[in-house]
Amino acid sequence: MAEETPPQNETPAGNTPPGTTRSAHTRGNQNSNPNPNPRGARPTVSNFKGSVPDVGAVIGTKTESTVKGSFKKFQETLVGYIMEKYDLLRDIAPIVRDLKDMDLEHHKPAGPAEDAYAMKIKIHREKVKRHLNCMEALEDNNIRVYGLVWGQYTAALQAELRGIEDFKEKYAMYDCLWLLQQVKLVSSGVD
Repeated sequence: MAEETPPQNETPAGNTPPGTTRSAHTRGNQNSNPNPNPRGARPTVSNFKGSVPDVGAVIGTKTESTVKGSFKKFQETLVGYIMEKYDLLRDIAPIVRDLKDMDLEHHKPAGPAEDAYAMKIKIHREKVKRHLNCMEALEDNNIRVYGLVWGQYTAALQAELRGIEDFKEKYAMYDCLWLLQQVKLVSSGVD
């Protein structure tokens, strides 16, 4: 049985076949400039994907009803992305998942005993070196997660957060926990 092909004059809805033009009557908008914003089109809330579309979640203000999902769904999706892309997950994921700051005390190596053998001292030095590397990676991850989270907020939500009194201070510190707590309050009205 031969496969049927659609007739050549059919096009997907809303598209005009090549070589033809739409009349002003069918266009609906008689503006000659399809983009009235001379600085470039700003994505509408309904098609906003965030600065990292692969995350698969964005969040906006309470009034932006076209943004689907809740803060909880946003958190879960963001944690899934972080779990896939970041190192030292046990320390960075709780910031987003539980809205708790990083607990770095469990990384701190114990001090060597006064009468420690040379090997114990070498092991201790190696643990301190690993701890410092871990701290550096965690600081880097915190900055990266802050940027990731901020980029997933709609322009309206970002503007509202910029209006909060201590925003500049928290922004300079890349305070991801504060950012998530504020957006939880602003986006859903739940504390």
